[in-house]
Amino acid sequence: MAIEASSHSPWISRLLERIVAKVLVGNPRKLRVIWDSDKKDDMRDAEMLARIARFDAKLLYPINHRDKQTQADRSLLKARDILVKTRTSLILHVRGSVKSMGGRVATCSSVSFHMKATEYIPDVLKLSLMPILEQIEDISNKIAAYDKTIKEISQTRYPATEIVQQVNGVGPVTALAYVVTIGDPDRFRKSRDV
Repeated sequence: MAIEASSHSPWISRLLERIVAKVLVGNPRKLRVIWDSDKKDDMRDAEMLARIARFDAKLLYPINHRDKQTQADRSLLKARDILVKTRTSLILHVRGSVKSMGGRVATCSSVSFHMKATEYIPDVLKLSLMPILEQIEDISNKIAAYDKTIKEISQTRYPATEIVQQVNGVGPVTALAYVVTIGDPDRFRKSRDV
């Protein structure tokens, strides 16, 4: 069976592998014959996938999806990343609002921003910015909880993260992201392929 990689293909390929002996997941970026075509429809795309798979499966540039648990662990990393970006956006909003009133919030870490910024917010902005500072505190607490979970997952499920963390400046988050992205390192013939 041949399918094209998409947002649903990890789930569909796992489902199909229970029924069909082999599922080939084609790399859509390498299948110019499909994505570069002027005639786009699902039936034509399916027929082209089938013809390519029958002729030479290597022309699909097949990809291997991660297993369900690894996919869930990557989702945890993505959720943390979204919270970090959200917190950064909120901090920039507070800094910009205070600056527009002629003030300036002193330099501090993101984790302590909600405490430090309070003293720099003018009275006229307290109504609009204090709820945002509460959200920043809540998000910081959630990020810390994610960090704890990521550290535990790294130690229990992915022992290779300890090796990656030996590199100066690499912590549990970066190590786990690297290890779950690489997956099975034996799938690469040369280190340059990584």
